[in-house]
Amino acid sequence: PASPGGFLNYDVSANHAQGRTSTSGLLELGGFAGWGTAQTRLLARDLNGKVTAVRLDTTWTRDQPLKVASLRVGDAISGTSSWGGAVRFGGVQWTTNFSTQPGFIAFPLPAVSGEAALPSTVDLYVNSALRMTREVPSGPFSSQDLPVTTGQGDARVVVRDILGREQVITQPFYATPRLLKPGLHDYSYELGFGRRNCGTDSNNYGRALAVGTHRLGITKHFTGELHGELLGHQQTLGLGGVLMLPAAGVLSGSFAASHSDRGVGGLLELGLQRQGRSFSFGANTQFSSQRFAKLGLQPEALAPRHISRVFVNLATSGHGSFKANYTEQAFRDRQGIKILTASYNRKVGRFGNLSASVTRLLTGDAKTTFNLSFSLPLGNRTNASINTSAQPGREQAVLQVSRGVPAGSGLGYRLAAGVGDSDRRAAEVSAQNGIGAYNLAVDQFQGQTAFRSSAGGAVAFLGGSAFLSRRITDSFAVVQVPGYSGVGVYADNQQVARTDANGSALLPRLRPYQKNTVRIEQADLPLDAQIDAVQLDAVPSLRSGLLLKFPV
Repeated sequence: PASPGGFLNYDVSANHAQGRTSTSGLLELGGFAGWGTAQTRLLARDLNGKVTAVRLDTTWTRDQPLKVASLRVGDAISGTSSWGGAVRFGGVQWTTNFSTQPGFIAFPLPAVSGEAALPSTVDLYVNSALRMTREVPSGPFSSQDLPVTTGQGDARVVVRDILGREQVITQPFYATPRLLKPGLHDYSYELGFGRRNCGTDSNNYGRALAVGTHRLGITKHFTGELHGELLGHQQTLGLGGVLMLPAAGVLSGSFAASHSDRGVGGLLELGLQRQGRSFSFGANTQFSSQRFAKLGLQPEALAPRHISRVFVNLATSGHGSFKANYTEQAFRDRQGIKILTASYNRKVGRFGNLSASVTRLLTGDAKTTFNLSFSLPLGNRTNASINTSAQPGREQAVLQVSRGVPAGSGLGYRLAAGVGDSDRRAAEVSAQNGIGAYNLAVDQFQGQTAFRSSAGGAVAFLGGSAFLSRRITDSFAVVQVPGYSGVGVYADNQQVARTDANGSALLPRLRPYQKNTVRIEQADLPLDAQIDAVQLDAVPSLRSGLLLKFPV
């Protein structure tokens, strides 16, 4: 259980351009205990002397790892189906949350079986890479839930008995995360009011809604789906499914019907996708009638006639990878969109990477855009690149050198200069330490100069003390070694902090729902200290903190 505490994340920024200065600040206030986690976000802006403050969202969350589910009360985002859209709403949500058990795999994995005449050693190779070794007694054996990658592949089992004789079993497989294990449920249920103008209005809620999405793994090759939406003057219900055909790929289909003030409408969706080691392809198309209504589609808007997408990916071992994508959207009340995109990526020599792409807009003012880029690593964190683009009437290129900020404390930078039709110049310096991250940039374009600066960090409250830290995004802990200062604290065998004058230290980045091994340096304690334990295992909840008090 989480120890009672809280945190405050802050991000402040200032921009100056064309003689005007604007500032903004984003605050996130969170509190947690055994009852769950509550948090709210506020956005304040000063634009041309006009100050506004907006509440973005406020949510209380209680995760239940044993049920692999989460309960949310307040502002949330509704679950999505294969054809339905997600919306922001205020209310109650009960949903599965597989991330509360990080080691859990929700989709079915292949199995392999055989028989050994004598006690043997079994080696499993997936796509020619050794993944598992185990000892088996004489007789039949089977290995369930093989550790394979998604898509198409080959599993090869080598059985070697005590006499050195080998038996090889080869089995092709196809695995996809779009399926669920047989009998496994994946659901999301929402009840509340739709959120309108999030980001500009603090408390603008509209129509009452009830939404439910439920997926069920029926067999190892088929997963079914049911999605329903109930609003005041709009009701929508749909069925869907995903079928794995090992010889062809993954076939998906959905059908939905709606009733609203405009009448009765329908939707049909079909798709096929296959993911291979070197060649992948897929196609998806969705047709809807004029009167079809669903969440995410404004009441006065007409449903699009159809939305289609086709893609092809080809990867080679020594000649790079090629991707092509075609997207088409046909609307009833405005001109449709047709876009064709192709890209090529390849390593040049041992260090550089070359990528090229072409985009063709086939509707309206049809035009073609070419892009070519080359990047060259100059060290662990330094990279140089050139990016060029060309379209009718405009050709430009940008030269850039950048150095990333290290994981700990340190500096980074970015320098960019445009050539051709671009006169852009940019310089940026980034820095971070144990209590925050900072950024300062200047950008010059078409005779105008703009300045930008930002700073972000956090304050954590736990164990009766407050600690400055970088932004808290996952989980954290406070280590207490009462009465002993300067004691080194290690997380996963890496020193991350030392205790302060009160014997406390903050560990700002822990993995939620996983075991984080935390220990203290015994050599930093006096010889007469009585030590009962120098290592503890912390398993925090998401966005929560733990108080780790070492018995010294």
